[in-house]
Amino acid sequence: MSALDHWKPVKEGGTIFYSNGRNFTVDEQLYIGRQACSAWQVGIVFSQVFHIFSTRSLRQSMFTHGPFRNKSSIIAVLCELVLLGIFVYVPYINEFLGGAPVPAACWGIVAAVSIFIFCYNELRKFCIRKWPQNRIQRIQTELNRVYDVYYGWLALPLASIALVITIIFIISIFRAIRLHRVSRKSYVLLLNRSIGDLLACTVAISNGIYILLEDEVNRDIVQLVDTFYTASYWSAMVSYVSLSLLKLYAVARPFKYRKNMNMKRCIHLIYIR
Repeated sequence: MSALDHWKPVKEGGTIFYSNGRNFTVDEQLYIGRQACSAWQVGIVFSQVFHIFSTRSLRQSMFTHGPFRNKSSIIAVLCELVLLGIFVYVPYINEFLGGAPVPAACWGIVAAVSIFIFCYNELRKFCIRKWPQNRIQRIQTELNRVYDVYYGWLALPLASIALVITIIFIISIFRAIRLHRVSRKSYVLLLNRSIGDLLACTVAISNGIYILLEDEVNRDIVQLVDTFYTASYWSAMVSYVSLSLLKLYAVARPFKYRKNMNMKRCIHLIYIR
């Protein structure tokens, strides 16, 4: 079975599908596909519902915190379930969104899997509380120490120094451009690159402060911030490459460079970057 041949309208090349001794018409295939989309959405929402209660603490049980203390979470979960019901069961709306009603067995399977994962997390938290010096916990403690050193104590002073230098550099470039002392087309790319450096320094400082102040560091947050940090450097690298190519073009074709490369095109290059 391939999506190239099935699960699409007749006008797009859909054909009858034969499976388990039964022929499925194009309309039946499309309906089953919409049911699959709804089942996928039900699985996502149910996992989110149980996840929001399981991850309130890395060690304490949900029943210790109390599942109904956070009223905002309860309201969010209720709204999520209502929207899910509309997406799956309300006619016309589910067709517009590409969904269809799912069998009751689908809800049972999704709920059973979500409850199993929830119970697994409760058992994991119990083991952490019962045996706090177990090998996994020692690894976690060592990992937190690594985060403190490399993302905190080492990164903070270096990022702070780099932030000050970058701000001075941005001010110098801005003043030079305003006074027409330098080539605006080249230095506006340097200014753009410096803004990327400024964002990278700010992100590194914020990440270091969070890691040093938080007892239980959320590694997902650290990885997300680290991704943004890397993206800032990638953006700066694009500016460097663009500047190098412009310089090469200016040397190789000076007259065409003066004719074709204006400030407006440099700004467009920044937008693309």
